[in-house]
Amino acid sequence: KTYITKNSQSNTISAQIGIKNKKFNISINYTHITGDGRYLVPREWGKDPFYTFMPRERNDGFGNIHAITTKFIFNFLKGNLKTGLAYGYFLLPDVKDYRLNKYGMPSYHQANIDISYSFNKFLKGLTEAVDFVKTDLMPDFDFDAFNHDTPYEGDENSQPAEVKAVEEETTASEVVAEEKKEEETHAVAETPVAENTTPADNGSHEEVDKW
Repeated sequence: KTYITKNSQSNTISAQIGIKNKKFNISINYTHITGDGRYLVPREWGKDPFYTFMPRERNDGFGNIHAITTKFIFNFLKGNLKTGLAYGYFLLPDVKDYRLNKYGMPSYHQANIDISYSFNKFLKGLTEAVDFVKTDLMPDFDFDAFNHDTPYEGDENSQPAEVKAVEEETTASEVVAEEKKEEETHAVAETPVAENTTPADNGSHEEVDKW
């Protein structure tokens, strides 16, 4: 029910020897976790504070460990480009020793290769990275096909010629239709209404004559 049992302890010792300057860093590292108990530090708490630390390796849950690593770090391009090589051997307790080998892992070897580039300025570095992708990695790809540097929405002067032509043709059609409608309405308004010239009933005339 608890990650770390009460009154448990773990003791470690870690050492490093090497040569370091502006161009490279070479070191030999050693770490020993004693058999007094398990070393219990979840990875969520951060990386282990040991000289032998390597990405993706773990010491959590183990005791009586002997770890030795060799690391080579080289700097190029004024220190912006870094390459690293690391090799390590981790001697763990027997897989059946559950008191000191929580996960039952055997001893193992590990090798890492790292390459990283640090930009001096974020936007400048991002531009250089994009240019490298466009010119060196994808030289045959037409990036201009997706170029939207000239938006025309709301700006008539910057509209493409094709859009202008369609809009002008549509406007002209609407004007012609409106003029034709007005002419038809005007013609109907001017059409004279015929007077009723139907002769009166013969019987009415006879009555008038009698009077």
